[in-house]
Amino acid sequence: MIEKTSGTVSHATDTGKQNLCVYSSGVVKIGRTLFFVTQRMGGRIVMATSDRDGVVFANTELTAE
Repeated sequence: MIEKTSGTVSHATDTGKQNLCVYSSGVVKIGRTLFFVTQRMGGRIVMATSDRDGVVFANTELTAE
């Protein structure tokens, strides 16, 4: 498992969780692959959970209603 807070990760993993910072353009880079999350998430930290079937991104910020 790689846990690194930055816009990029040096190499992709088959499975695991990673905390990543979304670029201002709304892009997250894992390995050589770019994923568009949304521009509104620019500068925020997201958790990327991946396995052989795909990647799921989750917002790490909690909001109270």
